Amino acid sequence: MDKLKTVATFAVPLLMAMLLYFFIAPEFREIPMSIRVSNYIGFDVNTTALTFGTVYLSGSSTREMLVSNEDNYDKTAQFTVEGDMKSFVTAPKDTLVKAGTNTSVPMRADVPYGTPVGNYTGRLVVFLRRAI
Repeated sequence: MDKLKTVATFAVPLLMAMLLYFFIAPEFREIPMSIRVSNYIGFDVNTTALTFGTVYLSGSSTREMLVSNEDNYDKTAQFTVEGDMKSFVTAPKDTLVKAGTNTSVPMRADVPYGTPVGNYTGRLVVFLRRAI
């Protein structure tokens, strides 16, 4: 009886952790970002990164990002900006992505006044988890 109790003590939490992992496991994606600050403007249609093109000093640029949910349950997408562009990019805190749909999420880069001409990079970290 003691062996059964010991096995149950370890097996039940392990089983619960496995169920939580498979049914609520979060997904992470890191998307490279870039912007060029210059005295001219330019477009960048790169689809493998979140590129804001070339903007004037104190300029801005907006891109739409498509977040896909191929699962049969709703997910919440959370966004975090890292790198040189952290103070430039505005991203929504939470976005609901319905099951089996794609959701377009606007991202905006506003270059602060006084930013030196040059290339700036960063990463957008996307954290997807089951919506509760």
